[in-house]
Amino acid sequence: MAFGRRNRPSLLGTAARTAVIAGTATAASNAVNAKAAGPVGACQWSKAPLHTG
Repeated sequence: MAFGRRNRPSLLGTAARTAVIAGTATAASNAVNAKAAGPVGACQWSKAPLHTG
């Protein structure tokens, strides 16, 4: 890790690490949701009729 003068991570390094953690959490969440939906559930919302009333 890149540390600054006072043995602290730089702002850019902290932002990059946060982005990686957030991206990993999003990918894991999407994978869990896709697995829970199953092959039929993935297409369910695209075939639902639109209610315009």
